[in-house]
Amino acid sequence: MRCGALTAQAEETLRQYALEPERLTGANLGRYEKGEPLCMEGGPIEHLLILLEGRAKVSITTEEGNSLLTCFYHGGGVVGDLELLTGQKTAGTNVIVQVPIRCIRIPIEENRSYLKGCPDFLWQVGLGLGRKLERCSRNSALIILYPLETRLCSYIGLTQRQGVWQEQLTETAELLGASYRHLMRQLRQLCAQGILCKEGRCYRIADRERLRLLGRGFYDPVEGKS
Repeated sequence: MRCGALTAQAEETLRQYALEPERLTGANLGRYEKGEPLCMEGGPIEHLLILLEGRAKVSITTEEGNSLLTCFYHGGGVVGDLELLTGQKTAGTNVIVQVPIRCIRIPIEENRSYLKGCPDFLWQVGLGLGRKLERCSRNSALIILYPLETRLCSYIGLTQRQGVWQEQLTETAELLGASYRHLMRQLRQLCAQGILCKEGRCYRIADRERLRLLGRGFYDPVEGKS
C-alpha cells in the first residue's frame, strides 16, 4: 500500500460526502494492489476508506474457518462505515483488493468527533449501510434458492479479465460455499453448454450474454456512495 497527498479529485469527492478536506486530520490518498487487504475480519480498522476506483471482494469467515463471499465493491463505496458508527475497533469482514484500488484514507480516531458531527455525511453513510443491508438480506435468502451455477456465473463475470477467467479453484469453491468437486462439475457443464471454453489452466468466456443471464446479478457490486 502506498500513500500520497490528496488530489483535487479526492478533495472534490470529500465535498460530495459533505466533508471539508481542510478540517480532516491526517487524510491521504492510498493505493492498494491486487491481493492486499483493505481490512481483515477481527483485525484493527483504523481508517475510513472512501473508494475512488478499483474493485475488492468482501467475505466473512465461518466458524469452520472458511471464507464465504458476500459481495463486491466496484469503483466506489465506503469501507469502515459500520465500525465508525458503532465504535467497533475491529473489522467485521474481509475486504481484499482484486483490481488495484485508489481511495481516500481518513484516520477514524483523529476525526471521529468531526465525522459524527456532520449530519449530511452521516445521512449518506446511513443510506449506504441501508443498501448493504438490503443486498445482504437478499443474497442470504437467494443463496438457499439459487444453485451454484448462479453464484458461479456471477462470480466469473465479475472476476474475469478481458474475457478470460483464471482464479484459484480451491479458493473459488470456498468463497462460493461449494465443494471443489461440485465446482469442477459445474465448470464442465458450463463448457458443455458453450458458455465457457477451457484453455489450459484458464477458461475463456464464449457466451457473455448467457453467462450474464445465468448470473442474475447475484454478486452485483456495492457501488457509488455507500
